[in-house]
Amino acid sequence: MIVAEFRALYSGFADNSDSQVGLYLDLFNTLYGEGAFGAVSDHMQGLFASHRLTKLKSSGSNTGELASRSIGDESYSYHKSSETGGELSSTGYGAELVDLLKSMSNSAVAS
Repeated sequence: MIVAEFRALYSGFADNSDSQVGLYLDLFNTLYGEGAFGAVSDHMQGLFASHRLTKLKSSGSNTGELASRSIGDESYSYHKSSETGGELSSTGYGAELVDLLKSMSNSAVAS
């Protein structure tokens, strides 16, 4: 997938530069291998880049994992374990990517 294809499919990232988009498209290929997922490779690459760009936009807010915290009478706790996708599960794009990776892994085991 090239930057122009990404932009046509994921219009919500118009504020990100082409170099930011290209960085995450290339990182996906480095981590997983270009075309490693056959017909769904471009879709998965787009999800990965969208996940990373979403995290980049929210880097100024509290997006890290929180085990527990109390403020006055209120208590907050949650945890995203690696069993559920870890950091990737922190965005809808990443969660979909994790689901696809698990589905493909299950299909490979069943074969």
